[in-house]
Amino acid sequence: MKNLTCNVHKIGALGALLCTGLGALSTPAQAMPKMDMAAGEKLKTAIGANFDRLFMIHAAQGNMAEVMLGQLALRKSRNAGVRMVAKTTIEGHAAAQKDLAQNFRALALPMPTNPGPANIALFEKLSRMRGAAFDKMYMAQQVAAHESSVTLFQHEIMEGKVPAAKMHAMNKLPHLLMHTAMIYDVAVQVKAPGVNLRPRAVIEAARDANIKTWR
Repeated sequence: MKNLTCNVHKIGALGALLCTGLGALSTPAQAMPKMDMAAGEKLKTAIGANFDRLFMIHAAQGNMAEVMLGQLALRKSRNAGVRMVAKTTIEGHAAAQKDLAQNFRALALPMPTNPGPANIALFEKLSRMRGAAFDKMYMAQQVAAHESSVTLFQHEIMEGKVPAAKMHAMNKLPHLLMHTAMIYDVAVQVKAPGVNLRPRAVIEAARDANIKTWR
């Protein structure tokens, strides 16, 4: 906890660098069409009021997806780096899911029973691929998923209102940073599409924040 606190500015810098859909939550009202302004403000308020619950649902579905996709990668890939990523994410996200389940029970919330339509569709798409094409697509997906998760977890730490959800984010973010730094390296090795377009600052921020926090 001490190390994570000491590196909060580094983690925040990484979150600011990563481009995710969360940016839409801070869109200035004047940028919205006038006819949608009231509806947009209501939606923004509703999301803010329920963000902790949305965070937990996203985290649970993400954990299920990572385990499911990691198992697929172990069956399909012969690349040592890709298999390392798969094994690491399976172990890490399976453990995170067990911890998260305790929070769902404590808060009397129903836990998602599947990884969600988008992750299921991704699994089906990857299931039809093999060889180098699979490795590239799997690693590109890993980069995108972990970038999004890092920003989401950082946002929960800074803005969350439910102590259990906020503590889960604080405990697991260092592991996500470790995964992200490792994933960038392997994604570059297999020439995953789009990874070479990531600003160097993003990769360096992940590695820098990872050095002393994930353990």
